[in-house]
Amino acid sequence: MNCLFGYPNICLLARRYNNFWTPRGDVFDIGIATSQAIDRLANGEKPDLAGGFDVSSNGNGSLMRIAPLVFYLLDKPINERFEIAKQVSSITHGHIRSVIACFYYLEFARQLFVQRDKFEIYKNLQPEITTHLNALSINPAEIALMAVY
Repeated sequence: MNCLFGYPNICLLARRYNNFWTPRGDVFDIGIATSQAIDRLANGEKPDLAGGFDVSSNGNGSLMRIAPLVFYLLDKPINERFEIAKQVSSITHGHIRSVIACFYYLEFARQLFVQRDKFEIYKNLQPEITTHLNALSINPAEIALMAVY
């Protein structure tokens, strides 16, 4: 979490994936996409390009670690919130589907600070996020997947 206070230093955040978050320096129970991204980082890849961008690189690795970012994003405009979520997700999972999942999760968590009813939050976020993603010219098929749930 310390790295987030120095954001947007995603290079520092990415470096910490290299044996920093492990007990006794041993990596265990990470997904293939995360493992491949860590290897790319160790070989000098830029953090926002380390995560795989193809559909088979999707996973929940970036989603599992994204929640603390909500505190940094609380007062940021939506464009900045999306861009930061994209950069942080892309350290290990760069495909737009993973990015959208992280962005949606952060937007939902952000709303929990001002509104308690999760069903109302869900109802309000659907059109807001869809509109924002459409404005960014994101593949409509990827946006439609979000509406399925």
